[in-house]
Amino acid sequence: ASCGVIGGVRSSIGPSIRGWLTDNWGWQWNFYLNLLLGPALLGAIWHGFPRTPARWAKLREADGWGILFMALGLGALTTFLEEGTRNDWFGSAYITRLAALAAVALPLFIAWQLRAKQPVTDLRLFAARNFSLGSAINVVLGGAMYGSIFLLPLYLGTIQGYGASDIGATLIWGGIPQLL
Repeated sequence: ASCGVIGGVRSSIGPSIRGWLTDNWGWQWNFYLNLLLGPALLGAIWHGFPRTPARWAKLREADGWGILFMALGLGALTTFLEEGTRNDWFGSAYITRLAALAAVALPLFIAWQLRAKQPVTDLRLFAARNFSLGSAINVVLGGAMYGSIFLLPLYLGTIQGYGASDIGATLIWGGIPQLL
């Protein structure tokens, strides 16, 4: 429950902080903020995790082909979707090659994961009805939640003409009830 609260509050308070930084210091400071918070987070992780010796032999059990197919397929698909509009979709040889790579690597990943003894992602879990139903509900709920978090700032900025700080100040009102 606490992770859900943190996620909801983060999605409404984060734009306020990012909007203020953008309007007052420039958009680059949204990334520089990580340089300030990153070392504190690493220190907390270093302090919080127990010291156990590394088990390097476990690397031999890793599903290297599965990781390779997944990285290639998801990387190509993500870049294809992000850069497609900027590069005229299939009018660009670069975008066409990315689409072909994703179309080959992702089915290879699925086939490999269904045959691997120790898959990096056990896709056989989707054979269980409750797992599949829960996953489908999670996708719909996540799409609705994050879709609204994405669309509302886009609407406020492009249609209503709000600045970054104004968008953040508007979105923070959705986080206050979540926090309470």
